[in-house]
Amino acid sequence: MLSVVFSLYILYNQLTSCNGGAYMVYKTTREILSEIKHIMDLKDISIKELAAKLNTSQQNLSRILNGTNTQLNTLFKICDSLDLEIDITFESK
Repeated sequence: MLSVVFSLYILYNQLTSCNGGAYMVYKTTREILSEIKHIMDLKDISIKELAAKLNTSQQNLSRILNGTNTQLNTLFKICDSLDLEIDITFESK
């Protein structure tokens, strides 16, 4: 059986004093969105600021960040605005 594993590549050299990056593996959209909110805190980016970058309303972005069924394309746009990459791999269980 194959499972989908989402890896959010975080450029830690921009967020912390670490060099390089690190892969974090998430199995649900909620986990990815939680990490995105954490990164927003680290970068001191408000929902208002990110919404402006994404050309959407604060209310819409807040709904997305608190949702459980966010479209993958939306995650790509959010990560791109935060200078993050999503790497999707398929792994056998």
